[in-house]
Amino acid sequence: MASLDIPCLSLAIARLTAVEPQHYAVWVLQSPYPGGYVHHDRLWSPALTETWQSWQGLFSLRDLPEVPRFPVTLPPLIPDAKAEGQPTSYTGRLMQHLGMSLWQWLLDGSIQGSFNQSQGIAIGQGRPLRVRMEIRDPELIAVPWEIMQSQAGKQAISLSQQLLFSRTTTDVDPLPPLRSEYFVKILLVLGQESATGGVGTTQS
Repeated sequence: MASLDIPCLSLAIARLTAVEPQHYAVWVLQSPYPGGYVHHDRLWSPALTETWQSWQGLFSLRDLPEVPRFPVTLPPLIPDAKAEGQPTSYTGRLMQHLGMSLWQWLLDGSIQGSFNQSQGIAIGQGRPLRVRMEIRDPELIAVPWEIMQSQAGKQAISLSQQLLFSRTTTDVDPLPPLRSEYFVKILLVLGQESATGGVGTTQS
């Protein structure tokens, strides 16, 4: 199947600093149908920040001294959670909760309608829907968008066979110059004829 034949929904996220620090705009850059080019403004809520920081406290490899050390209160499990494919450990439920929170934050309002219409077109064509995210705010790059899921028991967007998820960013700074200790040091050995007719060596 050629990639050009796959319906694509392309989204962009940018911070609206002129309004307030936690205000973002999400808009559609590419859609399988003309009416899908919409936008929606979103506030990054304190509850989402708390969940994101708790996730970092458990899974980040970096030392994050400002991350709160108290657990986030998670929604109660629905009956027969194992049968529904829900994780029962705190870490698994926290990841699921963050994934659903990110899904609800991103695919809200008119963006949700555009996504539903685009997915319907893809299903009608018997093809997956390609979902692309362009992140234009550096603070959102580290967010694990790949774990987004529509509801408990559903696959993460990066694992779905019906959705081909990818993301990119335009916030790319030049690579910093390498410090001297990272330079490769080479020992060069040269052959040189000596006065006695033999071959000596010099090092540099």
